[in-house]
Amino acid sequence: MDKEKIKSELDRLIDEAPSIAPSITRFDDDRSYGRVTDEQLDLNNVMRWELESQALLQQLSALKISVFMRLYEEYAQKKEGSRRHPSRSILVHQVRQMLISARQLTDSPLLAAIPERLNTQAALDTEAGYAFIAMPMGPREKI
Repeated sequence: MDKEKIKSELDRLIDEAPSIAPSITRFDDDRSYGRVTDEQLDLNNVMRWELESQALLQQLSALKISVFMRLYEEYAQKKEGSRRHPSRSILVHQVRQMLISARQLTDSPLLAAIPERLNTQAALDTEAGYAFIAMPMGPREKI
């Protein structure tokens, strides 16, 4: 996935969050999760959105750029912490904030290495010799 595709996916997920968990817009009014509820949570799409967000943050972390690795660690902490509070919308809001940070970081001049790392990762993913071939073995055969 190239840098522009990552930006596009981040933008899509950021824009989609308020439609999945409409009450997160209340957070901006009083900077409190007190009025953020799951009453209008889009149960049909919240799981997909969470999984796509996780996958994208994980993919950025795999670039081995420290800020993205830290962002993914933060995601993992928030995900684990979400088990202690009943509102899934709160997690959507917190993950959305991380996606916004990731989007801002993709434009940071400090991360000029992103295109090079993406190209390197793509080359590794397509390089020959990384496939596992299963060979049938009898019960007495040894490796």
